[in-house]
Amino acid sequence: MALSDSPELLELEKTYIFQVVVRDGLNRFAGELNLSPEGMNLVVRGDEFGDRQSSFDFGQKIDQLVCRDGNATFILNELKWISGFDRSICSHPEEIGCFEIVYDVGNLIYSTSNLDKNEYCCAFDIYSETIERWVGITNMQEEIIRDYQSKDGLSGKTEFAVGIDGYGEVSVFYNLEMYMSLPQYTSGMSFPPSLSILFETGKPHREIREQYSKVFDIMSLVV
Repeated sequence: MALSDSPELLELEKTYIFQVVVRDGLNRFAGELNLSPEGMNLVVRGDEFGDRQSSFDFGQKIDQLVCRDGNATFILNELKWISGFDRSICSHPEEIGCFEIVYDVGNLIYSTSNLDKNEYCCAFDIYSETIERWVGITNMQEEIIRDYQSKDGLSGKTEFAVGIDGYGEVSVFYNLEMYMSLPQYTSGMSFPPSLSILFETGKPHREIREQYSKVFDIMSLVV
């Protein structure tokens, strides 16, 4: 689906099409970012004339690229050229050309705010069924339900938190969510767990994928 308003979260099982502005040095070009369960790609297109020249080229690999859709920011990593063209539109009185290039996107960081690629990440959370299976049934979950039934101090709770010297802290946190629907005659609470990674010192955005992969590898061994 094409979106005019940026969603708060991107859901992996859904398909999205974003009309974005792609940064290329001092220039900006139009782009279309396509996200789906099958993969991700970015189409960049625009006119070139005078000092307005793109650095995009055929066969190119790009480590990182930033594009925006309104206030939302996409930091794209590990881009690989798929296809493209360039052609001349006219040569007089000024040389004007146009181009279009399609890149496969390896992974991305998405933010609903104006995020800069040079900023550092202090923490990230992982929500997944794998985490839920790993956590299982605990006394803390029973405590959350008792608090809900007694209306006594409802808040998210931590299952555990472990500090790791030189790295940071790893914890499992229960994210309290209240819901109500009069048409469906439902009301209640959910508290899905998330695995939270808090770094001792911030890390560049380009390293977050590597950190996530390390956690995923560990979880694949213990679940």
